[in-house]
Amino acid sequence: MAKILVSFNSENPPGNEKPIAFFIKDFLDDLGLEAQLIEFGKNIYNLIASFGKKEGLMLNGHMDTVPVGNVESWKFDPFGEIKGPCRNPPRTDIT
Repeated sequence: MAKILVSFNSENPPGNEKPIAFFIKDFLDDLGLEAQLIEFGKNIYNLIASFGKKEGLMLNGHMDTVPVGNVESWKFDPFGEIKGPCRNPPRTDIT
């Protein structure tokens, strides 16, 4: 799953979370969880998901990434396929 999520360009600024937010919501919906998106700003979303009615655990994360800068200076596509484990810091701060 992490390898799929890091393929989304969710750079902030400018705020580009809409595609990844809808992907995660659809994934959670398919699992039968109640998921809703709240637009916080232009293309910036909060996603809230829950299951059951009892007390539980809250997990908090983020869907945006720092800007990749000049793509030409990268040795690989920063949003491309990952071969092997996720090791570079921009992709591993929350995975």
